[in-house]
Amino acid sequence: MISLPPPANDEGAPREPAGSRNGGRLAPERAALGMTRYPEVYIPHLTPDAQSAFKTFNPSAFWIGGNLDGEQPTRFGGDNQGAWPLRTGVTQQWRFDKGDKKLIDAYFARGLLLRYWCNFDTGHQISYRAANSLEYAFHKRVERHASPALSNFLSVEAGVLLSDLNLMVTDAASGLGIEVTSCRDLAGHLEAIARIGGGMGCG
Repeated sequence: MISLPPPANDEGAPREPAGSRNGGRLAPERAALGMTRYPEVYIPHLTPDAQSAFKTFNPSAFWIGGNLDGEQPTRFGGDNQGAWPLRTGVTQQWRFDKGDKKLIDAYFARGLLLRYWCNFDTGHQISYRAANSLEYAFHKRVERHASPALSNFLSVEAGVLLSDLNLMVTDAASGLGIEVTSCRDLAGHLEAIARIGGGMGCG
């Protein structure tokens, strides 16, 4: 299994400079990365041949999206701690459309925080079942720190960090025997396949 280090969403993602708005309780983790806002997952561009290889594998990924600034007030007038609205899902698309996943919000910056390609080289049915199993296992682990919210969001309690979410996912994947791969690592693998021949439906 490929263990993804915190924040598990690859280098090269959009970042805000240190000292920008909304440090909050997540500031120590962000400050270690030189930012005050969590970066969205970096999704590399695939060459046409690598896109063909991706379509041949047709893998599935488990994803977590939500507020890039962490917690938000949970009621009018504010509260002392707030909660972090997160949403999860399974996708077979390389590109990620925030609008399709209903992450867009008029007042809070939201985006894709974590994504894990599951057993990508085992066939699309096995990969899809693995991603669904990982989503279910993650929900079982996070439920002690969260409550349901509107529009299929989770309301995650204050103090839970992106690295905590990543650990929940990788622990669950390890327990289920699921190999998880980041977007960057999978892109590199697909590009390598594209370079060495056209036997995967590319070239």
